[in-house]
Amino acid sequence: MKLQILAAIIGLLPALVVSCAGYTNCLCQKNDGSYFDDAATAHACGNDHIKGDVEKFSDGRSYCTMLELPVAGVDDGGVAIFPIDNCKFADICYDWNHDYSSNCWDKY
Repeated sequence: MKLQILAAIIGLLPALVVSCAGYTNCLCQKNDGSYFDDAATAHACGNDHIKGDVEKFSDGRSYCTMLELPVAGVDDGGVAIFPIDNCKFADICYDWNHDYSSNCWDKY
């Protein structure tokens, strides 16, 4: 019985470590971190599931930032916020090039 419980706990650990979350910013890069791909980032950012805006770092590289849209009829400047789903963004980067994944920061 103890062995079965231990096996179940070990089986759940990867799911606890790798979880999806909303982020303010993401970009596509090579899995080893050696290369950032602006075209892949723009493609992922423009995907229907992401709804982001492409911005530029001071060195010219691109990144995707979450979309904030004004809410119609709200006088106090209310906005609808669409954080970037890091798992969806990573999937789109991977579909662009199987050597790519996402680099996301500023967890929302």
